[in-house]
Amino acid sequence: MTGPATRGVRAALEARRVSVHGERYCPGPDGLHRFAHETYEGTSTGDEELTGRFVLEIEATDNVTRGFLGVATGKATIYDAVTGRLKVTADVSAIDSPSVDPPGVRVDGFVSGHVLQDPAAPPGAGGPKVLFANFSVRLDVTAAFIGNLGADGPVAPQNTAVLQDAEGPCRPQRGRNEV
Repeated sequence: MTGPATRGVRAALEARRVSVHGERYCPGPDGLHRFAHETYEGTSTGDEELTGRFVLEIEATDNVTRGFLGVATGKATIYDAVTGRLKVTADVSAIDSPSVDPPGVRVDGFVSGHVLQDPAAPPGAGGPKVLFANFSVRLDVTAAFIGNLGADGPVAPQNTAVLQDAEGPCRPQRGRNEV
């Protein structure tokens, strides 16, 4: 009989934006705001459970005037690079903040989800595992990013807090391209 087990895991993330499903700009009392629904695709490399094709669907709300200061929420998935099997599904919550060196946007956040059992695993291998992880990535000016999940490099963590009021006539409208 096996008991509960807990261990640290890590992954390096590399991805680029492959589509913008909806984007809208709206002026606010503190500057111009951008609302966007975007998809990023790339790779996650690290512990076996977290290695594979990485896909991120994200809703971002940022103050452009303040250097892309804002919040992002969405879903991350990791697929086996060979078989295409879904390995990980997780909710993502993040804070975007300006990055001067290198130029772009710094994203620090939290992932909460599950690592799914491989159907080819031997009996008794256990069911899905819970995944909680901090992450940090740098989004460059070309909308590509590098970063880490569960590790302090290549992007060192940063403690940032944002208070945002996204209500009113500028509320994001999913899937609509408006400028």
